[in-house]
Amino acid sequence: MRKVTVFLLISTFLLSGCWDQRLYKELSVISVIGIEGHIGDIKSYFAYPSSNSDPTKYIVLEGTGKTLRETRIDANKKTEQTMDNAELTTLLVNEESAQKDLYALLDVYYRSAQSPMNAKVVITKGSPKKFLEIKETSSKEIGEYYYDLITAFEDTTIYH
Repeated sequence: MRKVTVFLLISTFLLSGCWDQRLYKELSVISVIGIEGHIGDIKSYFAYPSSNSDPTKYIVLEGTGKTLRETRIDANKKTEQTMDNAELTTLLVNEESAQKDLYALLDVYYRSAQSPMNAKVVITKGSPKKFLEIKETSSKEIGEYYYDLITAFEDTTIYH
């Protein structure tokens, strides 16, 4: 009986593996999301790199729906890969949308186990889509660009 117990105990260590593994080659990794509208009528914009070899070139997808989950599902239908916001760095929220109920808009991202809790929230004047359609070439990926911009602003001002 003791040999069987030892065998089962050792075999459990050998059988364990990465059961929740997600391969980046099968995902569109979203780093910036733009939100405008209110619950019931929302538009979201999702930016992700268009190629693995050059992350500075990216695609912006638009999704519409009554909730933020519906907008993500709608945008996900427009891409060949599954969208993943595990590396979300910045949330751009329209000023009018933020005035009504900002927490209701952010709830879906901060309750998800896959979303990072350190994403920066930016309130934009006008549509966040124009902030995602930057035509200048940058040496950084768009999410990293906005994250570094916000962090530098925080470091040089009283807003910590």
